[in-house]
Amino acid sequence: MMLYTLASGLYTIIMLIEVAYGYFTCNFENSVDRSCGFYNDTANGFNWKMDTAYIRKSFTRPTADHSYFNQSGHYVFIESSFPSSHGRMSRLLSPTVVIPSSSNTSTDLCLKFYYHMYGPPNQDLHVFVREHGENVPQYSHWNVSGNLGDTWHEHSIDMSINFGFQIVFQGTKGSQYHGDISLDDISVTRGQCIGIPVNATTTPATSTAASTLNEFVCNLEFNDICGFTKDTRNAFDWQWRGNSGQPTRGPLGDHTLGSSSGFYIFVSTDPNGQQEQELGSRIVSPLFSGNSARRCLRFFVSMRGSNLGRLNGYVMQNNYTPRLVPNWSFSTPTVNMWKQVFMDIPRQRYNYRVMFEVIRGKNFDGTVAIDDLILTNGVCPVISASCDFERGLGNFIQDTSDDKNWYLRRGGTPSYGTGPTNDHTLGTYGGSYLYLETSYGTTPGHVARLLSPVLMTTTKYPRCLTFWYHMYGANIATLNVYIVNGTDSNTHNILWSMSGNRGHKWRAAEVHLDSAVDFQVVFEAMQGDGYRGDIAIDDIKIVADVCPGEHHVHNYSSITCDFEEAEICYYEQENTADDIDWAWINGDSASHRLPVGPSTDHTLKNEIGFYLFVSYENAYGYYQFSHQSKKAWLKSPYASPQKSRSCVEFWYHMYGRNAENLKVFFQKQGEEIPATHAWKQSGDQGNFWHRATVDVGLVNVAFRVVFEATTGTTYQNDIAIDDVTFYNSTSCPTFVTEPPPPVTLPPTTNNASCNFDNYDICSYTQVINDNTDWSRRYRRRTWYGPSYDHTIGRDYYYRNSGQRGFYMNFDCYSSLRFDYRAQLATPYIAPNTEHQCMYFYYYMYGRGVDMLNIYLVSYGYTLTNDPQMSLFGNKGNYWNRGTLDLPPSSQPYQVIFEAVKGQIRYYCDIAIDDIIFKNGECLHGSQQYSYLGCYIDRSVRALPDHQYNSVSLTTESCISHCQSYGSRYAGTQYYHECFCGSDGVSYDRYGQAPEAHCNRPCRGDRSQMCGGSWRMSVYDLWVTTATPPADLDPVSWDVGSCDFEPSDDPLCGYQQVEGDDFDWTLNSGNTSSFETGPSNDHTFRTTEGHYMYIESSLPNRPGKKARLLSPVIEGSIEVMCIQFYYHMKGDGIGILTVIRKAVGIVDKQLAMIKGHQGDAWKVEAVEMKPFNSKFQLIFEASVDMIPYGDIAIDDIIILRQPCGGHLKESSCSFDNVGDWCGYKQSDEDDLDWEWYNHNVKNPPIDSPGERSYLFLTSPSTSPTKHIATLESHVIDGYTNQHCVELDYFLPQNSTSTTMTVAIQAHNGTESNILTLVADEDMQGWQHCRTNLDSSNVGEQFKVIFIGILGDKPGVIGLDNPTVTQGSCEDERTTSEPKQTNSLLTNTNSNTTSSVVIVFTGLSTLLSVALLMVFISHTSQKYKEKLSRHFPRCVIYEKNAKATGESLTIDNPLYGSEPTVVATSVIVDGESPPTNGSTTNGAHI
Repeated sequence: MMLYTLASGLYTIIMLIEVAYGYFTCNFENSVDRSCGFYNDTANGFNWKMDTAYIRKSFTRPTADHSYFNQSGHYVFIESSFPSSHGRMSRLLSPTVVIPSSSNTSTDLCLKFYYHMYGPPNQDLHVFVREHGENVPQYSHWNVSGNLGDTWHEHSIDMSINFGFQIVFQGTKGSQYHGDISLDDISVTRGQCIGIPVNATTTPATSTAASTLNEFVCNLEFNDICGFTKDTRNAFDWQWRGNSGQPTRGPLGDHTLGSSSGFYIFVSTDPNGQQEQELGSRIVSPLFSGNSARRCLRFFVSMRGSNLGRLNGYVMQNNYTPRLVPNWSFSTPTVNMWKQVFMDIPRQRYNYRVMFEVIRGKNFDGTVAIDDLILTNGVCPVISASCDFERGLGNFIQDTSDDKNWYLRRGGTPSYGTGPTNDHTLGTYGGSYLYLETSYGTTPGHVARLLSPVLMTTTKYPRCLTFWYHMYGANIATLNVYIVNGTDSNTHNILWSMSGNRGHKWRAAEVHLDSAVDFQVVFEAMQGDGYRGDIAIDDIKIVADVCPGEHHVHNYSSITCDFEEAEICYYEQENTADDIDWAWINGDSASHRLPVGPSTDHTLKNEIGFYLFVSYENAYGYYQFSHQSKKAWLKSPYASPQKSRSCVEFWYHMYGRNAENLKVFFQKQGEEIPATHAWKQSGDQGNFWHRATVDVGLVNVAFRVVFEATTGTTYQNDIAIDDVTFYNSTSCPTFVTEPPPPVTLPPTTNNASCNFDNYDICSYTQVINDNTDWSRRYRRRTWYGPSYDHTIGRDYYYRNSGQRGFYMNFDCYSSLRFDYRAQLATPYIAPNTEHQCMYFYYYMYGRGVDMLNIYLVSYGYTLTNDPQMSLFGNKGNYWNRGTLDLPPSSQPYQVIFEAVKGQIRYYCDIAIDDIIFKNGECLHGSQQYSYLGCYIDRSVRALPDHQYNSVSLTTESCISHCQSYGSRYAGTQYYHECFCGSDGVSYDRYGQAPEAHCNRPCRGDRSQMCGGSWRMSVYDLWVTTATPPADLDPVSWDVGSCDFEPSDDPLCGYQQVEGDDFDWTLNSGNTSSFETGPSNDHTFRTTEGHYMYIESSLPNRPGKKARLLSPVIEGSIEVMCIQFYYHMKGDGIGILTVIRKAVGIVDKQLAMIKGHQGDAWKVEAVEMKPFNSKFQLIFEASVDMIPYGDIAIDDIIILRQPCGGHLKESSCSFDNVGDWCGYKQSDEDDLDWEWYNHNVKNPPIDSPGERSYLFLTSPSTSPTKHIATLESHVIDGYTNQHCVELDYFLPQNSTSTTMTVAIQAHNGTESNILTLVADEDMQGWQHCRTNLDSSNVGEQFKVIFIGILGDKPGVIGLDNPTVTQGSCEDERTTSEPKQTNSLLTNTNSNTTSSVVIVFTGLSTLLSVALLMVFISHTSQKYKEKLSRHFPRCVIYEKNAKATGESLTIDNPLYGSEPTVVATSVIVDGESPPTNGSTTNGAHI
C-alpha cells in the first residue's frame, strides 16, 4: 500500500510493516515511497508536511535535513504560520508495525528519531505508542517544549510490545507564527536503546551494565592498571612498569610523576632476540558506556629506539572483532619525551572498548609506552587546522546560538556592488568561499559565527592564524575574530576586528593565538544596514608556529602611505572648496569602469592593489558630459616643523586623451592653500606609473601635503597617485628605473585596406569605451546619409551586377547626446620603417554634421586629446577623398575613426568607405602660393579673369582653378566665388581691408575663410621656395638678422610679444613632441645649434598664437629681402605668418606658410617693396586643430637688396622616401601618379636591380582614357639652352597609351615638346632627352609630364627626370643610367628592335615637324654600343629630315588640335639597312 504526498500534507491508508530482524527506518529520502507509510490524522485539519531546506520559507525551519545535512534532503514538519492558530494540534501516524512472536512474551524495541524545534517557546511535541486495537493513550511516552535552538536533537524511547503498534507524533502550535517543529530519521529496532547487541555471547547483561564507565581517568599508579586486559592471542605481552622493572631503552621516567619510580604500560625489545616476522600485541580497555555525542581519549605516548613499528588504536563494540582499519595510528619516535596524543571516539550506539595494538617489526629495537589516559566529552583538540571550503566546511562548524549562518558560494554573491567575484584559493569562478548574505531576512546587528575545531592549549606550541577576507560594499559592518574556552563558550576575547568597506579585493590577515586551555577560534560577521554588506572569508590556516608578521594592518596617520587600507592613512578629502572627491579604488574594480587609468597599483603591481584616483565621472559611475573641468583636493595628515630640507616622493599615473593637471602644494597649519604650487604635471603621460619628488624647505610650523587634480572635459582623463613617502630631514634617494616587463604583442596585418563589402569588415572592431557604434549599411537609413556606397556606386550597379556595396555609417539617432562618440578601429598594423599613405572616402552631408576624427594609436596607448586629422561640418552630398600620412612606427598601431554627435539632433550621419593603405608618403605636392591679405573689390573686378562659382569652394580648389590658367593671383570671395588675375594686375587697386572683413567660411571647408561681402582673400600663386644667391655678402646683413646662437643676447634683440597666448622657445636638438619639430638647427646642422620654436602640444589649444617681435629696422627706398629658414613638420602644423609693423601704418602681411612642409629646413625669401620708415617684423605662429605641429625658425637675414631668382636646374631619382623634389600632382586630372619603393616586393614594372620610380596603372578596362599630370617646380629660364632627360616605360600592347612632355611658360601658356609611344618590339625601360632653348621657355618655366592610359590595361613608368643648363650632348651615347637593361644583352644578331619616338617641336606657326627614328641592331657597331645602354632618343633638329606618312594623335590636355607625328626619320642622312622597301632613303 502506497503513501501519496500532496500540497495539503501527508495521508495514507494504514500499512502493515513486519519487523522481524533488524530495523524499520525512514529518512524520507526513498523516491518510490518517500513518506515510508506515515500519514496525517485527518480529524485534526492541521497537517504535517514534507519539504527540503532549499525551499525554506520560514527562518525557524531547519537549514538542512538531518540525514544528508544539506539543502536537498527531506524532512517532515508542521507550519506555524497563518492560517494555523495557537493551540492547534496535528498528529503524524506511522504505519502499523507487526512483530511476529511464537509466544505471548513481550519484545524489547527501541524507537529513535531526530527533532528540530526553533522559535518562540510555546510549541510542544509529544510521542505516543498505540498498541494494536487500542486508541491513542491519554498520556504520552515522552514530550518536550519550547525553543531548543536551530539544531537537530536526538532522542530514544525503550518499548516492550507483544504484537503490533503505531507511533504517533503530536505537534502543538505555539502562540506566534514563528515556531516550526520538524522530524527526521525515525527508526524502530530490536533490543534496548543502549546496550549490548542481542546476539552477543559474553558477560551477562546485569554484569555488563554494572561495569560500564562514563568517565575514565587512569595514571597507572598505585598498583592499578585501570581494568586493562591482555588479548590471549598476543605474540608477546604488554607489561606494567610497576612489576616489570625498567624496560630496555624505555622512557627515563613515567609521565605522571616524571620520575623513574612512576608507572606506565609498555611493549619492549624481545630479550630472546629478534623475531623472524612482524608480530602484534594487544591490550583492551574496560567497557565504556555508549555515547550519543563524540568523545575524546587523551593519553601520552613514548616511542624510543629504532625500527619501532606502529601503535594503533581501535574502537570496538564489546567482544566484537576490531575493524580492519584502526581509528588512530602513531609511529613517530618521541626521543626522550612523552608526547600527548588524542584519539577521537565517534558516537557509539552500544557500549564499547578501546584496544591498543603494537606492531613490532623484524628488527624492533626499543620501547613503546602509554601513560595518563583520560576520556572526556567532546571532540579531541587539534594542534592545527585549515579549510579552503572547496569540499564544504571541513572540521569547522556553524554556531547554533547565533542569528544566522554563513553560506558556501561559488562566483559572485547575488547582490550588486558587494561580495567577491571569485574565491581566493583558485582565483576562479568555480572556487568556493564562505560568506555572510545581507540582502534579505536579517536585521542590522545580527551575526553569523563559524567555529574552528577545538585547539590544544598554546602552553607548549605557539599558534598562528592566517586567513583571507573580502569586505566590499557600501554597507559593510564588522568582521571579528576571537577565541573561546574549549569548555566555556561564554568567555571570549576579541583578537582582531575590521569594519567598513575595504575595497573589491581579497586581503590577508594574521592573528597570534594564546590560550592556557583548549580553545576554539570564532569568526563572527555582523550584518550592516543595507544589502551591500556581504562579508566573505577563505583559506583559513591555523599552524603551530609564530606569525611571520607579513599581514599587519597599516591604518595609522602618516604622510607616508601606500593606500592599501580604507583609512588611507587618514588623508582627508576637501568637503567644500573643490568639486569632486578622490576615489579609493583598485584595478579590479576600475575594470568595470571606462578602460582608462591604471589597471594595477604601484605598490603591489597587480589588479588588487589600491591607489587614489580622479576621473570625470559622477558618483554613480557613469560619464556626464560637460565643458568644464573639475578639481579634487586631497590633504595629508600634518607633519612636524622641518629644521632641515626634506623630501616628498610619490608615484603618479596620468593617462587618457584629456588628462589635465596634477599639482602639489604645501599648506602650513592655520593658513590657506597657497596660490603657488610646488610641483605640476599636465597632459597624457602614458599608461604607466611615474616617479616624482618635491623638495621641502625649512618650515617652522606644522604643514601638510595637498594634491590637486584637475580633470579634463571628456570621459578619458584619469589621474591617480600611489605610494607617497615623506623623507623627514632627508633628501629623496636616487632612483633607478626598472625596465618594464616584456609585452606580448597582438597579431598584426601588413595591409588594413577595407571596402566593408564582406561581413567581417576586414577585422575592423568597434571600440568598447566609446558611447555608441558604427553600423554597416548599403543605403541610407532615412532621408540623410549616403544612398549608395563608394566602392560599387549607385543602386543601378547593384541591379545590373548582382552586387551590393557596403560602407560604415555613424547613425546619428536623435536619442544620442551631444558629444557622444563612435569609434571604429583597424586591425593592428605591423611596424613599418617606411612612410605609408592612407586614402579613404568620407561622406559628411547635412546641417547637423559634426566631427570626423582620425587617430593613430600605438599598442598599449590610448587616444590622444587631439587627433591626427579632423574633418568638420557639411562636406556636400557626395563622397570625398581624404589622405593621411602614416609615419614609420616601431610598434604595432591602429587607425581609429571617430564620429562625433553634434548639437543638432538630425541630418548628422557620417560615413566612411574604401580605406586603402599604400607605401610612401601621400603626394600633397609643394605649396606654391602665399596669402597676401584681405582686399576691397568692386563691380569692376580687381581680379577679372576666369571667374567661377562652386557650392564646394575651398581655398585649394580656387587656387588650383587659377593655376590651370597660368594666373598669378587667386581670390576667394563671399563663401563660393573664385577670381583669377594675371601677372601685373592690380589686386590692391581698391586698397587693403582689415583682416576681420574676410570672415565668410568657404562653402567647401568651413574651417577656411573665403573673403566677405565685396572683400576678397588674395593669394600669390608664384611664391616658391627660393635658394638665396650664392654670392651674397654676409656683411650686408642688417639689424634683425639672427642665428639664435649663444651670446650676450642669443635672441638678437627679438622679444616675446605681451598679450599673445604663449611664447616662442629657444631650443636645441629635438622638441618635446613626437613626430614633429626639427632634430637639429639650421645654422650648424647639429643638435648643439639653437633655433626658436613653438610647442603646439598640450596645454596649448587650437587657435592659440605666439608672436616674436624683431628690433626696430631702418626702412629703405630700395627693395629689401627678408630671408629666413623654417621647419614645419607634422600633421597638425598651423600657420607661420611674417608681418611688417610700423607706427601709424596698418600692419602688412609679408608672407604666410601653412601646413606640413616636410622634415627639412626650408628657406623663404620675401622681397619687400621700398618702405622708407622704421619698422619691426613679427613672426607669428598659430596652433592648428591637431597639436602635433611644432613650428621652428632659424637664420633670419635682413638684406638691402633683392632676394634673387628661382632654381636654375632640377633633377630627381625618387629614391628617397617622400621626396619628390618639388614635383606635385595636378588637381584637374582624374588619376594620380604613385610612388614605388624598391624595398617592397611585387613591383608594378619588372626592372633589373633596385630602383624606385613613379608609375600609373589603369583603374579598369574602360573605353575612356585616364590622364595623370605631374608638374615640376618653377625653373629660371635665363640661359641659352636647357636639356630635358627622363627614363620611361610604356606598355607594348597599347599604342593609345602615351607619355607627353610639355612646358609651361611664365605667362601661363603651355606647349608640347615630346610625345612618346611604344611599338610592339619595345621592351623594358627607355631613355630619352631633348633640348629647350631660351626662346621656348622665357623668364621662368615648369616641365610637365602627362601620362595617358588608353583603352587597354597598362602601366606607365617615369624615373630620373632631369633639367640641366646647356645643350644636350652631341654624341648619341649618354652617360650610364642607374641600372643596366638586361633585356638588351640577350638580343641575337637576327633580332630587329626598334623604338618609335614621336615628338613635337615648338613653332610659332603651330606647324610641327614630326620625326621618327628607326635604329637597326643588325650593325655590329650599334649592337656593341646599345648593349651597354638603354634605347634612347637624341634630337638633332638641324640634321633631321622628315619623310613618310603622317600619324595623327589626339592631345587630351591642350585643346582639340591634332598633333602630327612622323612615322619615319633619317638621322644624319644615314638609312639603316632593313628587310623592307625604302623611299628616299628612309625605312618605312
